[in-house]
Amino acid sequence: MDYSIRPLAQEDEPFLWQMLYEAAHLVEKGDFTVQDAKNNPDLAKYVKNWRCQDDSGFVAILESSNQPVGAAWLRLLTGENNSCGQECW
Repeated sequence: MDYSIRPLAQEDEPFLWQMLYEAAHLVEKGDFTVQDAKNNPDLAKYVKNWRCQDDSGFVAILESSNQPVGAAWLRLLTGENNSCGQECW
């Protein structure tokens, strides 16, 4: 499988929501959708308004289809957006 890796951009936010959905194992927790992740403030803080100051990450693009296949990102959560690692659901 040939792929390339590039920095995440603002237009990658929809794909990040899908990746967050997968990372949170929402399909295993019941009848949840990507929209449910967007509506959950404990999850949404990881992606909402992507490309704020200090957001950083990369996306892997499958070269044969030019489709994203994976992502890794980080965001410094401070103030009311801090995280203590609690279960979101």
